[in-house]
Amino acid sequence: MFVLIHLVVGSVRGFYRHQMIERYQYNYYSDPPMNLLSKLAHNWLNGTFSLTTLLISASLTILLFIIFNA
Repeated sequence: MFVLIHLVVGSVRGFYRHQMIERYQYNYYSDPPMNLLSKLAHNWLNGTFSLTTLLISASLTILLFIIFNA
C-alpha cells in the first residue's frame, strides 16, 4: 500500500513541478533540449524520489492505517 501511495504522490508532485516550470518559463530545460515525454519523466522521477514525497507518503499511509484499523 505504501508503494502505491508513494507513486501516486510522486506523480502528482512531478506533474505540479512540470506545470510550474512551464508556467513561469524557467530556463530549466535549456541544456540539453528535452521533448515533452522526457520533461514529464524527469519531473516524475524528481517528484517521486525526494524526501518530501517520502514523508508525505509515510504520513498518508499511517493515517489510512489508523483510520481503517480503528
